[in-house]
Amino acid sequence: NIKRELTQPDAVDLDSQYFIQLSDDAIFPLVNALNSSDLPDLVHEKVASSLVCIRYKREQVTSEYEWQSFRLTRYLADNALASVKSELDTYPIDKIDSWNPTVTTPSGIKYNCYVYYD
Repeated sequence: NIKRELTQPDAVDLDSQYFIQLSDDAIFPLVNALNSSDLPDLVHEKVASSLVCIRYKREQVTSEYEWQSFRLTRYLADNALASVKSELDTYPIDKIDSWNPTVTTPSGIKYNCYVYYD
């Protein structure tokens, strides 16, 4: 449960990489969390940077979906992302390394958009 995790006392230690691996179903709760004034600034930035990465990945899909492949969750996720576009646009994404774009938060922290394991 995303809401529960974001309200835990140790929410600052959340792994933002986890968020970018979630399905479309998770985007709406993440957007709701982003709109919440209860989040600590660092958690707010992690959620926003995750949403920026999710939006970036979605923008890389250039093919159109046929009507038969319509999914309500994808539609709702697109609308949720559009609702916070102005805030997400304030988080620059560095695409110099197209295989590993990074998002820079207002506090200067960089987050990778793709998960990799050492």
